[in-house]
Amino acid sequence: MAGKICKMCGAIKPATEEHWYVSKIINGKIYYRGTCRECVEKYGYKAHGGRASAGVLSPEGNHIYSATDFVSALITLSRNDVGRLASISEAEFKSKTRSSAFLRKTGMSFKDIKSMAFEQLRRDGYANPEDIRLPAGVYMIVGDSHGKWTRRPMFDLLRRVSRELRVDAVIHVGHIVDDDNEISYLWDDFDNLVVVAKPEELRTVHRYVADNSLRWRIVRDRIAAGGVNICNQELISDYARVPLRLLDSQLFEDRTICNLHRLERAPRCTDAEAEYIASPGCVCEPHIVKTIRQIDFKEGYIQKLAYPTGFSKYRRASQLSRLWNQGFILLKVTSAGSFLLQCQIHTVGKQKACAIFDKIYTSSGVEKPDRKIMAVADTHSPEFDPRVLEVQKQIAKRFAGDCLVDLGDIISFGSLNHHSMERGEISEYASKDIMKECAVAHAILKARGSWAPWKRRVLLYANHERFCQDFVRKNPQLASLLNVPTLLAVESAGYELVAHKTPLKIGPFLFIHGDMKLYGETGRLPDKLSKAFNIKRNMAVVHGHTHSSEIRQRSYSVPMSGTTNQLYNETAASYWNQGCALCSSYKEAAFVQIIDCVYGRSWYADEVISGLGAKGLLPKKMLFSINYKESQ
Repeated sequence: MAGKICKMCGAIKPATEEHWYVSKIINGKIYYRGTCRECVEKYGYKAHGGRASAGVLSPEGNHIYSATDFVSALITLSRNDVGRLASISEAEFKSKTRSSAFLRKTGMSFKDIKSMAFEQLRRDGYANPEDIRLPAGVYMIVGDSHGKWTRRPMFDLLRRVSRELRVDAVIHVGHIVDDDNEISYLWDDFDNLVVVAKPEELRTVHRYVADNSLRWRIVRDRIAAGGVNICNQELISDYARVPLRLLDSQLFEDRTICNLHRLERAPRCTDAEAEYIASPGCVCEPHIVKTIRQIDFKEGYIQKLAYPTGFSKYRRASQLSRLWNQGFILLKVTSAGSFLLQCQIHTVGKQKACAIFDKIYTSSGVEKPDRKIMAVADTHSPEFDPRVLEVQKQIAKRFAGDCLVDLGDIISFGSLNHHSMERGEISEYASKDIMKECAVAHAILKARGSWAPWKRRVLLYANHERFCQDFVRKNPQLASLLNVPTLLAVESAGYELVAHKTPLKIGPFLFIHGDMKLYGETGRLPDKLSKAFNIKRNMAVVHGHTHSSEIRQRSYSVPMSGTTNQLYNETAASYWNQGCALCSSYKEAAFVQIIDCVYGRSWYADEVISGLGAKGLLPKKMLFSINYKESQ
């Protein structure tokens, strides 16, 4: 007959109910307690802190109740909440657990049990606050470091950005622990780290902080900063293609930043301005769990080795991990509101690199970009917003780019809008003066051309410019007069004109307006563009047309420059927002930063730029003239 070793006295005794209490029975197989009957009846089970406490046998004779059981019951009753635990009275505990008789027999006091429960919750991290509110400042949000899977160059980059920008706190969302239940010791250098701990990692994080005497702050649920909620989400797994925009706004309200292994941003339809849900991406390397799992069946001592590659689940995960993006979010919180900046991280040689405003930050230093491009979109003159143009002007002067790319829809062309004419909306649209529309658009082109010493200026022909072409198809006799180069005087304004639906490639960037149908591709516009033009890692596609800030799969949607009321759209609730984009390349890696203009203000470097009260952007009057020249 097989024998068992008692954990308390060390004696070897036959595995029968005569010598051992039954722990559980599974599929007819009996599992016994680790302490023999003799030791249980003599000493009881070990309680917290290694002290032996008296126990009392259950009526069935198969379990002995000790301090451990009472503490566990009290913690369960408190729902792991320190405040709720404090409010539980002895009468309530005895009533709900029906333990009055057992407590009396053991001689243990409820006060001692409650004290042990408090200590247990503190050791497990439940005394940390559930949520906190951060004051005005600059915060860096990083996601999913996964312990050993974040390499030293990444930590060097994060440390440099934190110090250079004088970040008030580095906020970690997602998994900080790896599959070996370890936290990278390289985080120890970050005294300003705030961890939004996942429930399954709370105990590990709390004990790591206590054991290493770190100054980290641990939050159990969420952080509020300048009207932005920073939290963890559990609805989209690590290995999935599900877009962030599918997270319900009723679950993640207002502006939300949450964990996801992809750098994404999705606008939300709202009656407020520029609400979104965004994720910082991850700082770890793409990986799957590769630890060999040893399954030890103690009864019979059978062992099996399970390898990840032996399961289709892990093979799928290995493929889906290629969709991960490394990056972080910078959040500027001021009395005027909050401003978001998402920064993609690329591997350049043996270093990690990112762009922040007009600089390239790497693991080893701060560099100048090889190429700087400013992108604007959807001005829709004459329904443009002077506040946005003023902000763009100030950003352009500071950014000092090499190239200006207007992604199209510089003009609404309401006077030639065939959709309006077909609906019979003559008084609202078709009665507009075409030359006044074109004069304003030309003036905006010239004004933007003077904002910086651009080496190149490009205008993309888009769907609103196409209204002119559509009108001429019905009235071909006007073709030489009603065309965009003539009406907007594009050449005299200093711009190249790119044909409709023709991509513009500059270095690692591909610029396009975004009104292409892309038949055969699936998903929303960012997905379609990324897949159709085969945008690989270290590249980016930059487009307009959506009138909103959106990031997905290295596809960046540039917000509009026009007003959010274009006369044809719904204004009570919308996902449109305003701003521009800064595109920097370094060693053929593409970095795109979307700069939002929120209530006429934007954040650039160390200041908040205001476009309120903008005046003198355009001349009061423009004259149109036709000149004839002899052709050679």
